[in-house]
Amino acid sequence: AVVRRLLRAADGLYRRAGDGIAALPARCRPGIRAAGLLYAGIGREVERKGFDSVGARARVPASGKAALLLRAALPNGAGRSAREAAAPP
Repeated sequence: AVVRRLLRAADGLYRRAGDGIAALPARCRPGIRAAGLLYAGIGREVERKGFDSVGARARVPASGKAALLLRAALPNGAGRSAREAAAPP
């Protein structure tokens, strides 16, 4: 229950971060968006594993990381929250 609440809170922060990221210098935005997308992706893996954050390491596979990094490079993060963008296609 604690991990589920933490991931829900993180999702809210990812959503709120969009305006702040947009206010950053353009050169900084992709890196900050990438970090949010990757951490949201890890959260999705924890969720997929039944919110077990201790029993097994949650990780985003290399192919998933590549897709998230491409999304991060899009202007304004393609208008999606980190959680939406980190969701599997």
